[in-house]
Parts: sequence; C-alpha cells; structure tokens
Amino acid sequence: MGRACGLSAEELRIIGLGGMLHDLGKLKVDVGIITKPGRLTEGEFEQIKKHPRDGADILQQMEDIPAEVVDIALCHHLQYDRKGYPADSRGKRLSPLVDMASIADAYDAITTLRSYQRPVTPRLSAG
Repeated sequence: MGRACGLSAEELRIIGLGGMLHDLGKLKVDVGIITKPGRLTEGEFEQIKKHPRDGADILQQMEDIPAEVVDIALCHHLQYDRKGYPADSRGKRLSPLVDMASIADAYDAITTLRSYQRPVTPRLSAG
C-alpha cells in the first residue's frame, strides 16, 4: 500500500516498523482473551482496548523508535473520523501513516481467519 501511495523510503521503513509492532501491547493481554472464540464480555473488551496504550508505552522506552511508530501503535484503532480507542487520543494530530496502518489492520482483521470469525474474501463475487 505504501509503494502504491508513493511513500519515500523512510516513510516505508516507518510504516513497515509500525505494521510489525502495532499490536505489541497485546503481550500484556491474557492469551485466553486474545484467542477466545465468540464474543468478548465487556470486561474482556476493556482489557483488549488497553493494548494500544500498552504498546505505545513499551515503544517509548525503546531507543531509536520514530514518533510515528509510537503513534501507529497508539492510534491504530482510531478510525478516519477519529472514533475508536483509546478515546484520549482522538484529538491528536496524526501522520497519514497512522491512517494507512489502521486501514491495513482493519483489512487484515476482516480477511484473516480469527478464533471468533471466519474471513471475508477480498474478491467480489459474481452474481
């Protein structure tokens, strides 16, 4: 997607790193919640919603991590209209790389087999 949008080599490096590390905060979520088949309880979903902040906190402690990578981890569940989570990041001015990572993450969630849902094909069906 980054190449198709004409990103520079540095922007490609940043979005690639952000893509690899955006869910780092899930390391702090109970694996039983991550792999649970079916709907999460409200409490379980509240735990999941903490992973962007946890991931950003971990990344901020690392050396040489660009601010945009931290923002990708923190804001990859904010939608284009800035609804989503974490709520306290909704007013933050974000790089377009964050939106690109968010779109890619949503696409992956829709088209990949998950313990709680079957994937949707990215191909249009005739008919």
